Amino acid sequence: MTGVAAGAVNATSVDAVNGSQLYGVSQSAADALGGGSTVNSDGTISAPTYSVGGTTVNSVGDAITNIDGRVTQNTSDITNINNTLNNITSGGTGIKYFHANSTLPDSQATGAESVAIGGNAQSLATNSVALGSNSVADRANTVSVGSAGNERQITNVAAGTADTDAVNVAQLKASGIINPNGTTNAAVTYDHNADGTTNYSSITMGNGAAGGTTIHNVAAGTSGDDAVNVDQMNSAISTVTNIAHAANNPMFAADGNRDTEAAVASGTHSTAMGANASATAANSVALGANSVADRANSVSVGSAGNERQVTNVAAGTATTDAVNVGQLNDAIGSAVGNLPAGMTSKAYTDQQINSVQNSVSQVAKNAYAGVAAATALTMIPDVDQGKTIAVGIGGGSYKGSQAVALGVSARITENLKMKAGAGTSSQGTAIGIGASYQW
Repeated sequence: MTGVAAGAVNATSVDAVNGSQLYGVSQSAADALGGGSTVNSDGTISAPTYSVGGTTVNSVGDAITNIDGRVTQNTSDITNINNTLNNITSGGTGIKYFHANSTLPDSQATGAESVAIGGNAQSLATNSVALGSNSVADRANTVSVGSAGNERQITNVAAGTADTDAVNVAQLKASGIINPNGTTNAAVTYDHNADGTTNYSSITMGNGAAGGTTIHNVAAGTSGDDAVNVDQMNSAISTVTNIAHAANNPMFAADGNRDTEAAVASGTHSTAMGANASATAANSVALGANSVADRANSVSVGSAGNERQVTNVAAGTATTDAVNVGQLNDAIGSAVGNLPAGMTSKAYTDQQINSVQNSVSQVAKNAYAGVAAATALTMIPDVDQGKTIAVGIGGGSYKGSQAVALGVSARITENLKMKAGAGTSSQGTAIGIGASYQW
């Protein structure tokens, strides 16, 4: 039947309907189903496609069944959550095994990876932890249990075993740092470097106070770097030869005021011995009070207006030996009255002058050897600060003359120091002794 007009569509209509009206009904049903459902050419409706919880279904019934299963699971999960949180209350009793009772502001954890627990607790630095009300952790990688003026004790600490473990008071008492009554012992500790690290090579006794600290009951040292006691020091001093043990029997003696008449050796490798003796030139030697050696490589036994005779001079034998007056008189007498046969006075004079020159040369040789010996003596280092006695050897060379020296220096007390030595060369031996008192 064709050409059918559209009938009325309502609850009381008895009109016939045409094909377009039926298509509209089918389209409305397809639109209501959704899921891509459409009206086929034969008027049927294609099945929809729904994705529910990752599962694809093609009917409303299957979709509802899937949703119902997921709702059931959610209901179970919510029940479990309720059971987990059933110990949270609003009366301040907190979560089970975790409680806080405070009216302070909330805690703040502003540092990266930080934790703050407790009323107004603040962890401000990276990886810091603040535990307890008003605790402040403002340094990286630290745990704070209080704040300035609000410190807390940490109790019931087990004894530490690893290097990075905390130690308890019992461990400190066992180490001797803490007394049984809890006060700190006056222990000797290492000094600190400028950057705050421990200086394991330095210990200051008495906190650096003037006068120092006496150490009693010191055992006799056995190794080279051990401390020595007074008995050891006195024994060592007694073995040093050529040291005056009593004022009435000195091996060496000098008169003068060391405070106002000190000898001065300012020239390179120079030596000065005697009150106000001065050796200012290089490699010079001044012997005796007020002697001045101001020419390089010279030995002076006086000064301008304060000359000295050199007495008891043995007759020179080598070409560089000094000659005495007897040798000089003999030489002059021989030159004047006993000329060898066939020798003119000039030749004889030249011969004697050469002899004198040889004698002077020998004197110079002796002086060179003496300078070498004195130089060797000066090369022996003194005893260092903190040491008691030092034994050393030195060497010297000057204008072909060589010498070696052996010396000992000892620190008798904190302020008194003594030194003795002997130098030997091809021309003889030189010995010396000295002492100084410092305050």
